[in-house]
Amino acid sequence: MSLRFSTSRLGVLVVSVASLMAGCQRIECAEFQLDHPLMGWHWFADLQPGYTYVNAQGGSVQLVRTEYDRAAAEKRWCHMCACYTELQTDYTCAALNTLFQCNVDYEGLAGPDENGGSVYYGVNRLASTERGYSSFGSRDSTLEGYVSDYLPQRFTVRRRATVMLLTTPVADVLELTVLDTATAGVEAVWVKKGQGLLAFRRRGVVWIKQ
Repeated sequence: MSLRFSTSRLGVLVVSVASLMAGCQRIECAEFQLDHPLMGWHWFADLQPGYTYVNAQGGSVQLVRTEYDRAAAEKRWCHMCACYTELQTDYTCAALNTLFQCNVDYEGLAGPDENGGSVYYGVNRLASTERGYSSFGSRDSTLEGYVSDYLPQRFTVRRRATVMLLTTPVADVLELTVLDTATAGVEAVWVKKGQGLLAFRRRGVVWIKQ
């Protein structure tokens, strides 16, 4: 009885595995594409090792890249699945004790899908134990925030026709106001599609990218 029962269960297992394999497909997921349309919203799309920001008093600070994690190409077996790929980047400003984080991800079968991805922005104090993000989806020339239980809203987004950054007027800019300034240490950031993080305000002082 025991042998017949074990043999029967083994047969069911073999059939189940065979059914799963029949529904699987071999797909090739490409590496993260640095020319993907969502990269237009990356804070530092050209991914330089560092950037200089200056204020009206002549001071300057450096934002230095401290993390760069780009998803590599891979082959996988799966059933009804899509390729998921992402780029994670951190830039640290030691002088202002601030961490700027920007991630981009998208999914699609063996290729990028312009409408299927998200951009993640985070601004946090270097010493903060809570380093949160807000996620955004691209729509036309602006961003729409996603709000969920596990990823709460950390910015309010306002599209500005023109904004004056120090003495320079800039057209069509997104102004992201930080909701929790105690955690972030920054009050606002200004972003422009294709140009990235134009400027940020910390303790009332505006710092603009050179």
